[in-house]
Amino acid sequence: MADFRPVEATKARILSVRPAPTGTQIERANAEWIEVIVQLDSDLANWRLQHLRALWREELAKPVEWEWLYTWGSPSFVRAGEIYRVHSGSRVRAATHPLPDDLASGRKHVYAAGPMAAAKLM
Repeated sequence: MADFRPVEATKARILSVRPAPTGTQIERANAEWIEVIVQLDSDLANWRLQHLRALWREELAKPVEWEWLYTWGSPSFVRAGEIYRVHSGSRVRAATHPLPDDLASGRKHVYAAGPMAAAKLM
């Protein structure tokens, strides 16, 4: 998650992960999230949260598949102790049909699905 600069790896870390159960409907995508806790007052500009999974294919030299889930904007000044809950769904769905996970206090809620993805969900 340090985005090419290992010295910055102590700025934040993954606190917890809540995957969606198999068969979860797209309308409940916001119930799936990852929490990131900030460890140092800093700027998380362009930091990326990514999902890695092993492919276990013999024809691949590096059997890993990955995709970006969320990228912090620039600038993105944060304070130590802040917790960001990165939802798989969209801000639009959270505003129109909030789930209990969208309303949890003590967290800054951000959403991986941008406006185009949100439009497809509606």
